[in-house]
Amino acid sequence: MTQQTPPPAPAPVPPQWSQAPPARQAAQSGWPIAVGVVSIILASLRFICVPIGLLGTHTAVKNPPAGAPAFPDWWLTYATLGAVPATLLGVLLLVAGIMLCRRRPAGRTAHVVWAPLELLWRVVDIVCVVQLMRFQRGSGPEHLGQQVGLLIGTLIAVAYPLFILIWMSRDRVRAEVAAWRAGGAPVNPYQSP
Repeated sequence: MTQQTPPPAPAPVPPQWSQAPPARQAAQSGWPIAVGVVSIILASLRFICVPIGLLGTHTAVKNPPAGAPAFPDWWLTYATLGAVPATLLGVLLLVAGIMLCRRRPAGRTAHVVWAPLELLWRVVDIVCVVQLMRFQRGSGPEHLGQQVGLLIGTLIAVAYPLFILIWMSRDRVRAEVAAWRAGGAPVNPYQSP
C-alpha cells in the first residue's frame, strides 16, 4: 500500500468584479444622536419639573410659611398659565429630539423652531420673576441670593437654545440634513469637502 498525498489546495483567487466594487458609505456622524438624546432628556426633565414647580407655587401662595414674603395676586395665575407654554415647548423639544435621533430632516427644523420660542418664553419668564422680586422688595443676603440665582438660572436656561441655533446653522450640519432629505449616503461632517 502506497500512501497518496492529497493534491495541494488551490491558491485563493480575488473576487472578479464585473463592475466596480460597491462604494463605501461615509461613516455616520454622531451629532444627531447626541443632540437628540440631550433634547429628549431636557424635555423629560421639563415634564417632571413643571408639575412639581406648579404644585410648590400653589402650596407657597395658598399656605405661605411663617415670615415668608407675600406673593402678588397675579403670581398664581401666571404660574398656572405659564405651565401651558412650558409644557408645549417640552413636547416640541421631545418630538424634535426623537426625529433627530432618527435622522429625519424635520428634527432639525423642529429644533430651529423650538430654540427662538424657548428664548422668547425665557424672556417672559424672567420679566415676571423680576416683577415678583420687586414686589417682595427683599434686602440683605436673601435679595442678593435671589439675584444671583436668577442670573445663574437665566444662563442655564438660555444655553441650550443658543447652542441649538448656532449648531443647526452650521453649513456642514445643513449639508448633512440635506443629504438625509435626498435619501443619499450620509455625509461625514469631519471630512473635508
